[in-house]
Amino acid sequence: MYALVTNQHGYDDKANHKLHNQNDTNEQEKKIQNLELKLQKYEQEIVHLQEELDLKTNKLIKKEKDEDGHNQLISYQNDKLLMQQAQILNQDDKIDRLLLKIATLEEQNKMAQMKSNYIIVILLCITTACITIIIQHEYYNSK
Repeated sequence: MYALVTNQHGYDDKANHKLHNQNDTNEQEKKIQNLELKLQKYEQEIVHLQEELDLKTNKLIKKEKDEDGHNQLISYQNDKLLMQQAQILNQDDKIDRLLLKIATLEEQNKMAQMKSNYIIVILLCITTACITIIIQHEYYNSK
């Protein structure tokens, strides 16, 4: 009877641990999904900024035709392009950091799954040992 209670207790611990690991895995998956959404948002923002830059550049080229204005336009466009390039590089850096975070979370998820599998195997071994002890005890008591 005592061994059955212990066995049941061990089973409850395994279920709780498995639930805890599943919660960790779910949280990591949510983080990965959030990071992927942010990555998509940054990629869309880069495309939008590039389109905006192209539109503004074309408008300025059409608007400024005379020599002095043209030189100022070129200078302004160069400055604007440099600013846009800096923004794009900044977005690329953010994307790289997000990709690194995603890779790290995926690795952590794999490690958590491996730990969960090891714990399940250990609990199965303990359960098997308890059942063996109970059977041997009953067998020797029946003689």
